Amino acid sequence: MKRRLLVVLAILLGFALLAASCGDDSTDDATDDTGDSGTTDDGDDADDGDDSDDGDDSAVDASDVTAAFIYIGEPGDAGWTYAHDQGRQFAEAQTGATTVTVENIPEGSPEFDQAVRDFIADGADVIFATSFGYMDAMEALAAEFPDVAFEHATGFKSNDSNFGNYFGRIYQARYLTGLTAGAASPTGNVGYVAAFPIPEVIRGINAFTLGVRAANPDATVTVNWTSTWFDPAVEGDSANALLEGGADVIAMHQDSTAAGEAAEAAGARWVSYNSDMSAFAPEAYLSSAVWDWGPYYTSVIEQVAAGVGMVHQEFRLVPTFTVAENVVLGAAPRIVNRARIDGEVAALAERFGFRAEPERPVWQLSMGERQRVEILKALWRDARILILDEPTAVLTPQEAQELGAVLRTMVADGRSVIFISHKLDEVTAFCDEATVLRGGSTVAASVEVAAVDAAELARLMVGDVAAPPVNRRDTGAGEVVLSVRDLSVIDARGITAVDGVSLEVRSGEILGIAGVAGNGQRALTDAIAGLQRTATGTVEITGRDITTASPRARHKAGLAYVPEDRLGVGLAPKLPITENAIMREYQALRRGPLLSWSTARTFCDGLVQRFEVKVGRVEAPMASLSGGNLQRLLLGRELSGEPEVVVASQPTRGLDVAGVRAIQQLLVAQRDQGTGVLMVSEDLDELLALADRIIVMVEGRIVGEFDARTTSRIEIGEAMIGSRRADA
Repeated sequence: MKRRLLVVLAILLGFALLAASCGDDSTDDATDDTGDSGTTDDGDDADDGDDSDDGDDSAVDASDVTAAFIYIGEPGDAGWTYAHDQGRQFAEAQTGATTVTVENIPEGSPEFDQAVRDFIADGADVIFATSFGYMDAMEALAAEFPDVAFEHATGFKSNDSNFGNYFGRIYQARYLTGLTAGAASPTGNVGYVAAFPIPEVIRGINAFTLGVRAANPDATVTVNWTSTWFDPAVEGDSANALLEGGADVIAMHQDSTAAGEAAEAAGARWVSYNSDMSAFAPEAYLSSAVWDWGPYYTSVIEQVAAGVGMVHQEFRLVPTFTVAENVVLGAAPRIVNRARIDGEVAALAERFGFRAEPERPVWQLSMGERQRVEILKALWRDARILILDEPTAVLTPQEAQELGAVLRTMVADGRSVIFISHKLDEVTAFCDEATVLRGGSTVAASVEVAAVDAAELARLMVGDVAAPPVNRRDTGAGEVVLSVRDLSVIDARGITAVDGVSLEVRSGEILGIAGVAGNGQRALTDAIAGLQRTATGTVEITGRDITTASPRARHKAGLAYVPEDRLGVGLAPKLPITENAIMREYQALRRGPLLSWSTARTFCDGLVQRFEVKVGRVEAPMASLSGGNLQRLLLGRELSGEPEVVVASQPTRGLDVAGVRAIQQLLVAQRDQGTGVLMVSEDLDELLALADRIIVMVEGRIVGEFDARTTSRIEIGEAMIGSRRADA
């Protein structure tokens, strides 16, 4: 099979890669191909999961994969657990994977946690939990074991790395079984035995009822709740109560056949669930909504076997762990020789051209250095398919070219790479094929990069032609609004991160800071914003000394700050969108001593509209937004106070083309209104397009200053790597 380097251009709207695993707020569409459901008019045509055909001849060999299944009941229940176990057996036969099971694990019990840990200790690569009540515990375990895949049936929680949910459109089959029930009920009195009032059960009841009334408009459906998934005695009693109340058809969302047996004893009809249960009550049996989990389990196991590695735009690192510990987390031997691991990680980094200090804690790293750790994690696991989401966002042009060479080496070694980017020069330089996404839809698939020029790709991305240059007026710089003099910062390691930096930003200008990630830019901007203590020097805003002022006092003095770590520093990911939006202005939104939530909501809605933040509900957690929308809201919040100075670090990193243009225009608009802007970016093209002056930082010092209108990209690049110095 020919291996190729592919690129996906994510344009205008965020999109979910491998959406079946990530899920969303709606479990209806969690997996389009999961649990293909069907109904039968009788038992002859029922698909109970074990009548598999020859299967797919192209199935992946997963003989090295161990898949673990946690069951709420026993496979002999003829219902829910039986259907899942039939799917497990199908997947095992199709893939060659080893599958292991544990039965009768109660929801919300310590036994579930222990079962997962035991499976992981025994080498499980993927764990399927098959009941709704396992959800919260599984979410926590997925965060603890980031290199094990976790799949949860019927829930609604997930993350974008190793925890997904799955279900299917069983409501379609439920509707059809409702048709059979409505048509078979002379009295129009239909009973329904149900376990718990959770979304999957309620959805099924609603769909079934719609089917009943489509066949018999005057029919009613009466539900009895049992508060158990599997208890034949309770289920039988519940069915009998409905029958005694006049029901002549019994339906169910339970795991045993007791309701059907009760219906048959009473001479009534029965609609079952999960599998073909006709043998247990053949005279009563009408139809069943049947699960076939085998194809989904096969698909997930094949994905695990394929060795898919993902380098996320938002990092998945443990800050208190070292570089080496993060790289090998979940993929190290049980007995760890730290010196050996450090050496192997260092060798791996050197092999692929990365600078790395294996023993250094991740919390001390810049964003660019953390990105390299993410890439090393995937390389450590020898991923055969590597997905990179904006991997060059924190790299200089030289580093991006080095990464391109690394990717080419991986392709030559038989690996496949999916390279998600908005940068056309990298697409044309690195990739064999390009797929363009716009507005969440594919507008061009598998385009041969060698056969198309960058202008055509740009046209596909934006829908017409490439966007014009950023519009800005030559207003001329005014008075100094930000003055930094002889500023030095000592980091947590006792190392000088900023070494005697002096700079001035004037009203009506953008001063850009260029440099390889990790050369003091973050420490400098944090010190200006009051988040990092200074060792020497002063910081002034419009002539006022704020060197020792609090971050809040600096904001009141006219400073707006957009940090490079938007989720870790700029925003509170677990708080609602509204509360994040009002963080700077909440005191002005009070009604007496209390916050006016209606005013806060109005303020938030205004920000969302003005800065085109795409949200579902403003009550949702901040972390539910895409990276681009996070940045739009953060910048909007900071600009809403009409600041004197804007300090923006990587303000467009990770945004799509439209988002980048929008943020750039906002910054230029601030400049044209007389605001001073200090902008840190590793994107030289961006700095050359926006900035009036550019300074370059190397090892915490300013090594050069350039006029952005007359300098070249190469000159600045040479200064960034230390081969050239220009007098400031």
